[in-house]
Amino acid sequence: MKMLLKIFVAFAFFSNLAFAEYNCPPATNTAGGWLPPECQSKLSENEGIVESINKTESGDASGVGAVAGAVAGGAIGNVAGSKKHKTLSTVIGAVAGGVAGHYGEKYIKKTAHWDVVIKLNSGATKTIGFDAEPEFKVGDTVFISGDTAYKKLQ
Repeated sequence: MKMLLKIFVAFAFFSNLAFAEYNCPPATNTAGGWLPPECQSKLSENEGIVESINKTESGDASGVGAVAGAVAGGAIGNVAGSKKHKTLSTVIGAVAGGVAGHYGEKYIKKTAHWDVVIKLNSGATKTIGFDAEPEFKVGDTVFISGDTAYKKLQ
């Protein structure tokens, strides 16, 4: 019985060492230092933390809005102006209509774009562009596949 107890204690002691689970630091740890090999295998080069999400908006104008605005503004200026200043009011209406048409066309054709900056586990930084608002936020762990990033399920 004593021999069986010694074997059991020895097995429990050595199996505990062999199957010890490391308490690995999170990927956001920037303290540096030695990292056990068991923890290094858990880090993937395709994973990282979202550092920032930057939204940019742009609108391109082809000139159609400016021309249409100038014609409409000139017509309104011609009708609204007095006989004495009809030419001046037509020119002012055309210029104001052209400017309004240009910026109106830019507003109508406005598109949004999101640039997501990701700090990879390797220490590198990668920026990925999205045409729609991404489903993750700053601080989330993401997985990069190809030219896009996906929120990592915990």
